[in-house]
Order: sequence, then C-alpha cells, then structure tokens
Amino acid sequence: MLFSAAFVVKVGVFQSALLSSSSEHPVEAVAVYESLVGGRYEDVAVFTQLENSHLYDVEAVLTLLEFVLLGLLVAMAGFGWYLRHDLPLALIWGGCVSLALLFVFAIVPFDVFFDAFHGVFFPQGNWQFPESSVMLSYYPYSYFSSNAFWIGFVDVVLSIVTMSAGYFFGSQRRKVKHMS
Repeated sequence: MLFSAAFVVKVGVFQSALLSSSSEHPVEAVAVYESLVGGRYEDVAVFTQLENSHLYDVEAVLTLLEFVLLGLLVAMAGFGWYLRHDLPLALIWGGCVSLALLFVFAIVPFDVFFDAFHGVFFPQGNWQFPESSVMLSYYPYSYFSSNAFWIGFVDVVLSIVTMSAGYFFGSQRRKVKHMS
C-alpha cells in the first residue's frame, strides 16, 4: 500500500490532473507541490506562517516516506531471497494481505482516516485551517479524497499483478517439476 501511495504522490501527471480538477489555483498548487516532493520547499507569500509551517512538515513526511520505502525494498529483497523456494506463495499471500488492508481502510470513513493521519504525522496541530484559508483553496478536501481513491485503485492493480505473478511463477515451477 505504501508503494501505491508513493506512486500516486510522486507521479507529477497524477498530481497535476488532481489539482487541475479540484484546486482554485491549480498552476500555483502544482508548483508548490513539486517543490514539496522535490525537497526544496520555501515559504510561499500567500500562505500564513502556520500554512508554511505545515508544508515544511509535509516535506519532512514525504522524505520519511522515501526512506521507509527504501528500507522496505531492501527488506523485501532479503525476504524474497530467503523465501526464494516459496516465492510464488509469498507473492500470492502478499497481494491478498494488501487487498485485505485496503478493505479495512476502505470501510473507515475518509474524514476519520484523514483526521487520524494528520493527528499522527502532524501532532502539533498545524494542519487545521479556517475555511477561509488560502491553503484550503490550493488543496481542498476533494483533492485529498481523490488521492485516496487513486492510491486504492493503484493498490488493487498492484495486488492483482502480484498475485498473478505468484500464480504464474508457481504454475511454471509445477510444470518443471512435472516434466522431471
């Protein structure tokens, strides 16, 4: 699921499309977003000190996501090597577990998840803005719910691909064993 999130978050075309359809300031919002993802965010004049502070924290969370994903890739490579004889079964189970986790997240109302996520990653509370906030005109609630939808969609696709790969590799292994 983290890979799906990183894919949706990092692919600029995705974000440009989502911001174009939801933001009151899509061009500016895309530029700010690209600076966040690129790790080069600087204060934006139209944002308040609180809004700029939050975006620095967002930049830090995105950087943390990259390190976590790198660690997971290394761990998965090691786990894959360790389970190389049972890799098809591990791929099938991995896809199933990912879909099960996605189902759990899908039954939680988005606003509950959104609040919990922000409470964990931004506990100082600098993510709560008044309705008149410029930040909310750049990045409205609909933008985040659209991101969640696409993260879920990409996760379903990756899970199906993972399970299919496990089935394919397992069937190839069974053919080889049957022939010998």
